[in-house]
Amino acid sequence: MTTPVTQHGGAHMQHILHFTLGPVQGFVAEARRTRDLWAGSFLLSWLAGQAMRAIVEGGYGRIDFPAVDDDPLYQALSKTPAKTSDRGGAGPRIGSLPNRFRALIEKPSEFDPKAVCEDAINSKWRALADLVWDTFLKGALADDAEQARISRAIWERQINGFWDMAWVMGESFDTEEGRRADGKWLDQRKNWRTHWPAEEPGDHCMLMGDYQELSGWIRSRKEGRARQDAFWEKLRRQISLQLYRDGQDKSLLEIGKGERLCAIAVVKRLFPVLFDPRIRKEVREKAIEIIGFIPCGQELATAGALEQGEAVRIWRSTPHIAATPWLRRIAQEHPKSVVDYVAEIKKIASANKASGVLLSERKGAVPGLDGHEIEQLDGNLFFEEALLRKKPDSWGPPLDANEALRKQLAGHLLTLQEKTKANAVSRHGRAQGKANPFYALLLMDGDNMGKLIGQLGGRQMAEALGVFTKKVAAMPGDHVTIYAGGDDYFGLFPLPDVIDKALEIRGHYLDAFASLSIGTEKARACTISAAIIFAPYDLLLAHLRRESHHLLDDVAKAQNGRDSLAIRVIKGSGEMATWVSKWDGSGKFRSNAAADAMLKLARAMAGEPEQSSSFIYKLKRLYGGIYKDQAITVPEQKRLKQLMLAERLVGRDARQPKVREKAERQVETLLEACLTVSGRSNANATEKLTMRFGLEGGLIARFLADNGIVDAAPAPAPAPAPEEGLPAQDANRNAA
Repeated sequence: MTTPVTQHGGAHMQHILHFTLGPVQGFVAEARRTRDLWAGSFLLSWLAGQAMRAIVEGGYGRIDFPAVDDDPLYQALSKTPAKTSDRGGAGPRIGSLPNRFRALIEKPSEFDPKAVCEDAINSKWRALADLVWDTFLKGALADDAEQARISRAIWERQINGFWDMAWVMGESFDTEEGRRADGKWLDQRKNWRTHWPAEEPGDHCMLMGDYQELSGWIRSRKEGRARQDAFWEKLRRQISLQLYRDGQDKSLLEIGKGERLCAIAVVKRLFPVLFDPRIRKEVREKAIEIIGFIPCGQELATAGALEQGEAVRIWRSTPHIAATPWLRRIAQEHPKSVVDYVAEIKKIASANKASGVLLSERKGAVPGLDGHEIEQLDGNLFFEEALLRKKPDSWGPPLDANEALRKQLAGHLLTLQEKTKANAVSRHGRAQGKANPFYALLLMDGDNMGKLIGQLGGRQMAEALGVFTKKVAAMPGDHVTIYAGGDDYFGLFPLPDVIDKALEIRGHYLDAFASLSIGTEKARACTISAAIIFAPYDLLLAHLRRESHHLLDDVAKAQNGRDSLAIRVIKGSGEMATWVSKWDGSGKFRSNAAADAMLKLARAMAGEPEQSSSFIYKLKRLYGGIYKDQAITVPEQKRLKQLMLAERLVGRDARQPKVREKAERQVETLLEACLTVSGRSNANATEKLTMRFGLEGGLIARFLADNGIVDAAPAPAPAPAPEEGLPAQDANRNAA
């Protein structure tokens, strides 16, 4: 098809549509579980694809940005067979289409964005929501007409009034200046707010706090609490009836005990269940017809229906991700003990009708476990505190009311931990036989995208980002990719893997633009920033998602001038440390001088018990304020190194060459990890880089050393006697 153009001063005039679908954060980020994050990002991407598809298949024009020719999600939508009987193939699991796009409209006089794009989105969303209602809510409310009326009214209001769609269409010149001009249209349009969600009364959703929960009752009133609990109990029973037929094995994986959700959150939470082969055949076929495919991953195209359904419904939990390095280790070193542990858990689950509670992770989800059945166990079973100190009713029956059973499970876990406990013990006394409770969130986003689209053009940008998306979406590892599309990436990682993976993803991004014929200078301008959050597995995902966006947007991009990596450690008591630095500017795509230095220090600390955090805190107290928010020159770095060395040698015999050499090596490694690079572009578009000093790099390295950055290292020799005047340190540093 040829785009109709108007000649004007040597430039071509063409009709452009910019379209965006939201709310993004209000739909994607509000999550209590890994599956919630995936469901929000997938549905948003899938719905945006419906609008793109409606333009192309209606013959109105073509999508200029993003590149859809090779996008797996768009191709799955555009190749959907017309006949329902021909549907059912495996499709992409990850949403790869962004929520906004640019289209070249070839029939502007026949094209109405509201009738084409908005209606395509609304009709698919409504069809999916109706299927969730008919499958689960309708049966749960069949014997309560009053409750059905109340909940249906809330459902209609929330489902019909949720999406905020904005678009601008007009004529633009096909020049760099014209592309820059129309690239601002949508941002200007969004300043003109026309979407006003209805005010929500009553008790609010525990997932999306701006919306009323679906029962409609007020919990602070005695009758309201009883009616509210009865509503959610009936819904859980109906879900179990659909999955297990007997209604007894209550599926707390879908809606936990005590969870109360709004209509939008119920759709997010329950639509993955529709693909389970135990659901009625007509329901499953209808779900496939609406989505267009089974979103299980095309690598499962030849797998059975149960495996495909589980890939949609079962996502690894945050405790399971945190425990992965330990699981890999015991599976390799103590396979018989692992088999025995799994057998005991399965025996308990069967005897107590608790399979839906204890066996909630998906088999085959962790490549490093080589199919060991331990990956099928609920991730909380790997943490003693989750069994003994976690809020009991969060487990659901029968564990919530059976403390003896929880203690029995904890006893079996202790037996398994003893196998690796003797290998090493961390400084804080946590046995390395235990699973580490921390995991990582990685969020990455391309820099200056609007400006680059204006300079390079939508087609070239789309081509490069398409290459990047395919590389990152197929990246192997034990992580869980939530979203990979356009210039964005979001995933959850075991703690030891994430920094190296962030470097790898950045390499794929730079490679994608280097492959274009755009010149070296323009390719260098195509950068990406990243944020890593280390956090305990039981902190709220929604909070951590918001923290990661703040760290990326406000720290890595705004504060440090983009092209940066920011890292933050969050513990149960709050933020421990935040570190940020520019990526390496030497052209080494998969390296970062500052991050590499931090990892080097972490591994050195893991191997040398005497490198305690007390020395770092002492330096922070003495010198942290002096250099705070100031550039540090090379001569100042040399002076600082001498000061740090003097502090390190306090209480040691500096006359002994070996003692001094060791202290010099330790100080040099620490200083390298504490030097970061920052810089912001000036008016001439050149960048002035400055070196800064901050001890947060040392504190984060200490945290990494204590929590598993060196995986499966051999047991070290016993520690020597502590030196006079220094506190004794634990003998072993290598984390499991």
